[in-house]
Amino acid sequence: MFFSVLPLNIHAQDYKIIIENFSKSDLEKAASTLSIDKVSPEKIIAFANEREFSAFQALKIPFSCEKIRKEKLSKKIDDALRTSDDLEAVKNFDIYPSYQAYVDLLNYYNTEYHDITDIEEIGLSVENRKLLALKIFGGNQETTCPKVFLTSTMHGDEVCGFVLMLRLIDYLLTNKDSNEKVKKIVENIVLYINPLANPDGTYSSSNGDLSQSTRYNANNEDLNRDFMTIGGFEKREFQPETAAMQEFAKKHHFTLSANFHAGDEVVNFPWDCFYENEFELPDKEWFVEVSKQYVDSARLSDKDYLKSVNQEGYVFGSEWYKVSGGRQDYMMYFRRCREFTIEFSNSKLLDRERLEEYWQKNYVSLLNFILSALDGFKGTVTNSAGEPLKAQIVIPYYDKNNSSVFTDENGIFFRPFLKDKKINVCAFSDGYQTECQEITTPNEINFVLKEGENDIVSTEKNPTQMPQIRIFYADNFLTIESKEKLKNVKIISVDGKVLLEKMPENLTTKIPLHNYKSGIYVVKTENGFNTKTFKFVITK
Repeated sequence: MFFSVLPLNIHAQDYKIIIENFSKSDLEKAASTLSIDKVSPEKIIAFANEREFSAFQALKIPFSCEKIRKEKLSKKIDDALRTSDDLEAVKNFDIYPSYQAYVDLLNYYNTEYHDITDIEEIGLSVENRKLLALKIFGGNQETTCPKVFLTSTMHGDEVCGFVLMLRLIDYLLTNKDSNEKVKKIVENIVLYINPLANPDGTYSSSNGDLSQSTRYNANNEDLNRDFMTIGGFEKREFQPETAAMQEFAKKHHFTLSANFHAGDEVVNFPWDCFYENEFELPDKEWFVEVSKQYVDSARLSDKDYLKSVNQEGYVFGSEWYKVSGGRQDYMMYFRRCREFTIEFSNSKLLDRERLEEYWQKNYVSLLNFILSALDGFKGTVTNSAGEPLKAQIVIPYYDKNNSSVFTDENGIFFRPFLKDKKINVCAFSDGYQTECQEITTPNEINFVLKEGENDIVSTEKNPTQMPQIRIFYADNFLTIESKEKLKNVKIISVDGKVLLEKMPENLTTKIPLHNYKSGIYVVKTENGFNTKTFKFVITK
């Protein structure tokens, strides 16, 4: 094992770590302390700041460490990463924009297409550069259509997606009347595109230079390890960029999102921080279908594209490697938004001459991806007076781990789902009776709830076919249904403490959880014929 102390004079990750001949356990431990950049059968490549490096050393995993040099790069590399202040030159998308040209370009689109665009400032970076999103919407549909959020270059040195998002904006706006897919997007979806999520990392040395771009932000932190984590409810300060993104996501009711990276070529979906047997992903089949559609359409341009991780071109996050504090899991769990992480190119600082190549590989897939927000089912929830209700929309005995969705302030909900599936859908709202409807997707459902007790009902056509015990968590209540009388029910904290133990009198018991703190819990129960263990997470 050896390492070198790196004398850096600008903000950057401090160490580049290489781990060879590693085990699965080594990978898990390294991922808990380092910012994993790339995993192959031969080696792990990761980065670390001083704090992360110190924690990693304590793990006693053999590694080597390379110096991260900040010397003047060669003319060839400088030319490959050339930037321009000229707006017309940047609009050709064969050169990288300076920071000012980037801002000017978004303002140009907002002025030129002012009837269907707007610019929202998500927040400011550590060094007070703007985090911007261009909103594209067809006019009156803003409150009645799903919202989709695309963002790129959270890691400042992964710049391919930066330009591809700018070009996507241009393509959508200039083809809105001539291309049917584009027209459908503009007229039926409210789209937010944030091309640059870490401007301080991208323009680390100056606003006109990409050659010294860095993965981390100006505080030397990896933004894609900084988001609120599932089960990690400690109070702490987030990086300014992270805090701004989390507030932006709270403000908007996004249905679908993606964040774009580079360093590999793969489509990645939740969970990043849990294996599937630890924390089930009910919508995995839908995630696979959307991922496969992305890969298949991209490979029409290049049959060997998206193969750096596996032949399928897509991967369940933690099966690749575990990440804690990633945005993908935050959006999926805390915001109920289906998010993907898409790695565009093996090259992080992509030669500008290859930008056209990667646009051709991805633009059809990007259009199809955005349109997938329209699949599934949607609808409204109101009371008998026609007033919108805050409600949770649940597929009973299917949804878990925050896979259900909520209505927005207008009482409208959207739920991506597989096509041609017959399902029961229920609406829950405090102070109102639960209502359920059977539909075949895709479909539209409108619920009108009557005042009364909120309850969970069985929607099975043949209740005798129910499993011996069903456990369902929704809307701060835990509901347990059994075919035989339950012997006992225990709720246990993650540290093994029994918080509740009771012997229910009825076949269906409902336990309120309003007074429980945020955290991970386990419920265990048995009825003499069957036992059931169920893990759930409470958030406040």
